[in-house]
Amino acid sequence: MKTFIPLFLLVLFALQSHGQIKISLSKDSIIVGNPTYATVEIKTQKNQKIIKNPQFSDSIPAKLEILHQTPLQQKDLSQYSVYSYGFYISGYDSGTFTIPPIIASIDSSGTIKNILSDSITLKINTLPVDTAKTEGIKDIYEIDAPSSVLHSYWGWIIALFLLTSIGFGWYFFFYRKKRILKADEKTNIPPFDEAIQALRVLAEKRSWNNDNGRVFYSELTDIIRRYLWREYNINALEMTSSELLTTIEYQFAIEEILQKAKGILRTADLVKFAKHKAQAVECEHHLSEAKSLIECLKPQQNVEETQQSKEL
Repeated sequence: MKTFIPLFLLVLFALQSHGQIKISLSKDSIIVGNPTYATVEIKTQKNQKIIKNPQFSDSIPAKLEILHQTPLQQKDLSQYSVYSYGFYISGYDSGTFTIPPIIASIDSSGTIKNILSDSITLKINTLPVDTAKTEGIKDIYEIDAPSSVLHSYWGWIIALFLLTSIGFGWYFFFYRKKRILKADEKTNIPPFDEAIQALRVLAEKRSWNNDNGRVFYSELTDIIRRYLWREYNINALEMTSSELLTTIEYQFAIEEILQKAKGILRTADLVKFAKHKAQAVECEHHLSEAKSLIECLKPQQNVEETQQSKEL
């Protein structure tokens, strides 16, 4: 017994000296399509450095999807440092999924050590159906209207439908287009300059302090969508986030552009549809990412002209 206690303390000290890594879920059981938040926490001694962050996306099962990654944060305490970041995860197939251990590499006075986390399990459930409430429900039967009534009003219904279609067509193809063109002629600002100016105004408003960031992300994504529409004639204003990401990946084929756009658009969807409460640091990060994204999307000819004007 006396030998066992020092041996246990020696093993515990060895584990702590090499650092610790822990992963946890805010909810280990969710409904199909709902998100859960995974937190990765790494604890190291003061003389240790992380030389390789754990790549959570490398170990996630194929049927799970990472919606968004939060920035890495560091907290220094008296004897050790704590690094943490997280991911929003979701899945669209029911079942129980095991996320295997993730690896981080630590430099401890010139010695490289690999540390492992424990595996975690996520259960995804389908929406429950209360079959008791379906008892006694009768089948739906169609009721045929008298043929004389249908025949007497059929011509008027067709005429009203045609007139309504013509009216909507005239509005969308003439009046709306004319109004947009007038607005563009009035501003007469290049797409890139307009987008950068709009981002500057959005930063000054600091609208992320209200409504959990919903208004902020709505305006931020509108700036990006309008820039793509004006600069590249992409119908971004009418696309869903997934359709727009597919278009960006096909047209530009640059991983940096795709990842920046994916982070902003998916977080915006979480804020608007999944009641995600965006923090100020997260909003400021995506505002900076939006500016960097638009600069990456700027046509090369415009970039060269900007550089030449600065030199003059």
